[in-house]
This record gives sequence, C-alpha cells and structure tokens, in this order.
Amino acid sequence: MSRRILFVDTFTCLGGAEISLLALMKHLKAGRYVPHLLTSTDGPFPGQARKADIPVSTQEFPWFSRRRPWRYALSIYQLVRIIQDSRIDLVHANCDHSLRYVMHASRLARVPYVAHVRDFVRTWFQPGKVVALNQAMRVIANSNAVAHACVQAGVAPSRVTTIYNPVDVETFRAVPATAGTQLRAEVGIPAETLVVGIVAHIQPIKGHMEFIQAAIQLADRVSDMHFLIVGAPATGESNELFLERLQARVLASEYADRFHFTGFRSDIPAVMKAIDILAVPSWAEPFGRVTVEGMASGCAIVGTEAGGLPEIVTDGVDGLLVPSRSVDALSAALYRLAVDSELRQRLAQAGRRTAQWFTITDHVEHIQALYDAVLSAH
Repeated sequence: MSRRILFVDTFTCLGGAEISLLALMKHLKAGRYVPHLLTSTDGPFPGQARKADIPVSTQEFPWFSRRRPWRYALSIYQLVRIIQDSRIDLVHANCDHSLRYVMHASRLARVPYVAHVRDFVRTWFQPGKVVALNQAMRVIANSNAVAHACVQAGVAPSRVTTIYNPVDVETFRAVPATAGTQLRAEVGIPAETLVVGIVAHIQPIKGHMEFIQAAIQLADRVSDMHFLIVGAPATGESNELFLERLQARVLASEYADRFHFTGFRSDIPAVMKAIDILAVPSWAEPFGRVTVEGMASGCAIVGTEAGGLPEIVTDGVDGLLVPSRSVDALSAALYRLAVDSELRQRLAQAGRRTAQWFTITDHVEHIQALYDAVLSAH
C-alpha cells in the first residue's frame, strides 16, 4: 500500500533546498510513497513540481501576531484539513518557517512528522524551533556539520540523522564540452582561455567579495584568465546593493574586461562545462551542492574549510581547501591550479569519482528507509 507524504516548504524559488526536495519527490519509488507538495504561493519551485505531475497545494503561512492570532491559528487548521483530506501518512517539513505550523498540525491530525535541516542560518535554532525539532520523529541534517549545529542548539542527538543532499550526477557528466564552448562565446570569453568561476546566489556569506578580491590579485599574475560570476542576488534589497558593490570593485580594477556577471542561469550543467576551476568560497556552506556539480562536470575545486565542504572535498586529493574569508589563501590556491595543469587535471579526475557518492538514487534510498522506520514506530 502506498504511503502519502506531504512535503511542506513555504519558499517558492529554486534554491538548494528546493532543488534537493524536487529531486526526492520525483524519484520516490512508485507504489511505495506518493508525494504531495504544500507551499505558500505559486513560483518556480511549485511550477517545476507540477511539471513532474506532483500534486501542489498552497496556503498562507502568516507570522504569529498577538494582535491577530486567529490568522496563525487558521493557517494551522488549514494544514490539518489538507493532511486529513489528502489522507497523509507522514509530513516532511523542508524549511524553518513551516516547522512550527507542521508541529501543531501534525499533533492535531495525529500523524508523524520529520524535519529536514539544510542550513546554519535563518531561524532553525531559535528556541521555539528547537522545541519543534525535538518533537519531530526524526531530524534530517544534510551534512555532519549541520547535524552538529542541531545538537549544539539543543536537539537530542538520537533524533538527528545525516543524509547528504542529492545531485543529478549523470546529467552533469553527460553534458558535452561543446556546451561550455558555446556559453563562453555567448558571454565573450575566448575558447582556450582558463576560466575561474563562482556559481551561487549573490550574498555576502557565499564569499563573492573574497572571490572578486582574490581574482583581481590573480589577474595581476596570470594574463590569460577570465572570471565567471553566475547567479542572481538572493532575496532582499541588501543583496541587490551587494551586487552593485561587487561590480563597482571590478570596475575600479584594471581587469574589468575579464570579469563576466551572467545573472541567473538555468543551464548550470553547461555553465560548469565552461569553467576550469570552480571556487566555492562560502563562509560556512551547510552542504555544498555546487561543489558536487562542479566535480561531476570535471572542474577542479577550491573550497573553504568551514561547514560541510570538508565532508565533500579532501584537500589535495580531489580539490583544495583554504581558510574561510581569507583572500590571500584563496588567491594562492587558485594560482596554484592556474599554473599547474597536471595538478588541475588530477584533482578534477578524482573529483569525478567523489561525485558518485552523492547520487539521487542513494539519497532516495536513505530517505525511504528513514520513512519506513518512522512509520513503523508510529
């Protein structure tokens, strides 16, 4: 008999958490688990779910207000109705904002829930959220670093399980090199030029300013090199202003013609094929999906020692790791790969092998085993 899983995520953009959840919902074993998505409104994420024939519901998730507490209570009641009307067996909370709604609604509807923690930031570890995490049947962390952060915040260690995010490794491996050549031509990069890239939502914690500063240092030492900055600002006016600061820093240098800001792109497999060295200079990456994507595509990786990246990259084996927020260390590592093509190729080849540890198939098997355990216990 199929079990019905309600996935709750109030964010409608396609960030890393939503991309991972979409992969899970698409690949759940037919006849064993049936996915249903609940989100806050329409957007790219629910749109992709609908294209995959996944049922999608929407409702408001208002912040609690002492002046209007009934709006908060009504949203919980609506969630209970969705659970009951859709005959849901298990609720899977995929974002911090949905967590307390899921806790209350699951208790009222008498169904178990699990919580999926995919980040260090936002409000995951506020006291009220930690209460909700401790009432979940299981807490899934997307890296050991995130699992440690959960325990440090007060979540019972017995509830926490690490399951790494899934990456569509085969899609990234299968993209032909010509896709990268075409993208280079599109943005004005010579075909034979060495390209260093960063692929991330533009915001300070992703290390863009450190990347720009390191790249300017590098441009002063290596003449035949271009820099690709792929991604749009994360939500919020401050991140729009941050992008302007990055662009101003580039324009103030002597090397503005070697920097290419592409904005948001949906063709990330082609982007990776255009990059020789992928920088992941995040201050503390909870997992590092883009790292695995770059590895699968054949990029040499330079990442930071913080967060979950050391669980993916072994320094000197399948990439290089540098201290977080160190411009000089980042520049030195990029320079080392730029001038040593043999090292660059060796790390890239090892990275392709490492990427195989993060396939969608393995991720889905681990998640379904967890669902089995939770439903059996309940």
